[in-house]
Amino acid sequence: EIYHKRATQIHDLIWRPYPFLNRRLVDRCWSFLYPIFGRPDLDIFLSAGIDSLMIVRINLMGIQVLGPLTLLCLSVLLPLYRTGGYLESTDSTGNVDSIMMYTLSNVASKDDRLWAGALR
Repeated sequence: EIYHKRATQIHDLIWRPYPFLNRRLVDRCWSFLYPIFGRPDLDIFLSAGIDSLMIVRINLMGIQVLGPLTLLCLSVLLPLYRTGGYLESTDSTGNVDSIMMYTLSNVASKDDRLWAGALR
């Protein structure tokens, strides 16, 4: 916030940063992403160069492609793995953490649910 305030008060600055959108803590933590991904390509090219523009474009493409795929895989695989019940039925003496119930280790070796992990 200190550097953002200082950058907005410099008079000979050509490309000024966008103001923060909101003062809540959650919005302040992610407020730097809104101007980066919402800024026109020409502004990024003129202020930071072609390499910065390419990094922003590659990151944006990764978010657009992998974001929906991640949500789709999580919505299919997590319920399948959680309802496997293998770790609850075995008498294991080791430490079984609660997060292990959401992994492939909760599915038995001859279970029909194993095909879902191969399709992702």
